Amino acid sequence: MYNECLNVEFGDRLKLARDNRGLGQEQLSQLTGGQVSKQSISHYETGRTKITNAEVVFLLSDCLNADPRWLATGEGAMDASSDAPNGIDIAVFSSVYKLYEDAILLGSTEFSMDVKVSVLIAMYQAALKGRSPAQAMLEILLSQSTQ
Repeated sequence: MYNECLNVEFGDRLKLARDNRGLGQEQLSQLTGGQVSKQSISHYETGRTKITNAEVVFLLSDCLNADPRWLATGEGAMDASSDAPNGIDIAVFSSVYKLYEDAILLGSTEFSMDVKVSVLIAMYQAALKGRSPAQAMLEILLSQSTQ
């Protein structure tokens, strides 16, 4: 029941951000390069499908110019921060996501979407600044384990 409520909230935020941009579901799907289908967007918005992939959250947030943390969790402001890069550097994000995915698969702990998004944001920002994405990931995960 809790997960269903969480998903409906994600769906409400997705629809709000999409409507805010004046986009239909098909248009948003096209902006993702077809990586997220119109049907998937519809299912996310109605809460029928659980959002479990942080990469999809990042892709949708980039297309909607929305903050990925807000889209995933409702925390913060809807609009992407002004200090965020204009668009995602796909090459950097892809390498960071591969490292993240490998680390998550090796770990035995199931992380919440909030933690996954926080880790990806920290890793991506570290990579853009020439710092170690792996170190950023460890710092976040270690702070989570002490809470």
